[in-house]
Amino acid sequence: MVRQVDIPRCPYCGEYLERNLRWDDRFVESPWMEKQLAYVAFVNRSFSGKLVLLELGVGLDTPSIIRWPFEWIASQHPNATLLRVNQGDATVPKEIKGKSVGFQEDAARVVRDLLQLVL
Repeated sequence: MVRQVDIPRCPYCGEYLERNLRWDDRFVESPWMEKQLAYVAFVNRSFSGKLVLLELGVGLDTPSIIRWPFEWIASQHPNATLLRVNQGDATVPKEIKGKSVGFQEDAARVVRDLLQLVL
C-alpha cells in the first residue's frame, strides 16, 4: 500500500512527482535511453553465459518497452530464463515456454521466495 508520505515531492514547487514513464498517451524515453548502449552491451556479453530476465509487474499497456524485448531476448539467447511476475497476466509465448516461468502472484511474495532459494 502506497502512503502519501511515500510519494516524493518536487523540491521547488512541493507538488507530488509523477513516474517518468507515461504522460497521457506519450512515453517519456529520455532518462532510460541514456543507458541503452550499456544495457545492450550487458545483454550481448551475457551470450557467453547465463542470463535471467526478471520481469516484475509488466502488463500490456506498453509491452514494447519491456515485455516484448524480454521475450525476444529469451528466444535468441541460448541460456536465458525469463521469470515473468504479474498478478493479471503472467503468460508466456509457447515459443519460449521451455525457458520461461510465469508467476501470477504478488511480486513481493515471489521476490521474497526467490531470494530465500538463492540466499
